[in-house]
Amino acid sequence: MAIICILQEKPSDHFEIRRSLEGFHELLIVENASQLMRLHPCSVDLIISRVYLERGNVFAFLHDLKQSEEFRDVPFVCLSGLHTRASRHFDPILADASRKLGADGYIVLDNYCSGEDCDCAALRSAIEHYIRPAHPKKYSH
Repeated sequence: MAIICILQEKPSDHFEIRRSLEGFHELLIVENASQLMRLHPCSVDLIISRVYLERGNVFAFLHDLKQSEEFRDVPFVCLSGLHTRASRHFDPILADASRKLGADGYIVLDNYCSGEDCDCAALRSAIEHYIRPAHPKKYSH
């Protein structure tokens, strides 16, 4: 079971993500970047953040994380939530920008969910692809 930190500004954010992961992984929900930065990085196997934040800039946050010695090796995935057809045209540009700043992945929620319908298993599989592998255990005799 991995520990996945989700940057969630409002309780309604990432409902589909939580529904896909609860019971399979431990979820740490934080409301802003400063709460996340107070966590111990070794206790986090993946960070997920919406690409559109109301009270912050995901690209500045991602840059700061990847510049920090503590969090630079923690995988980071940007999530593009459900949106309009017009806004979907920005996904390739945002995905490219996020990767250039160090994001490990960019997940478009529309590829898994539509309205109330969501393929939770496929979404979970897409997310799990980015989870940091478990550290090898050292055994002593």
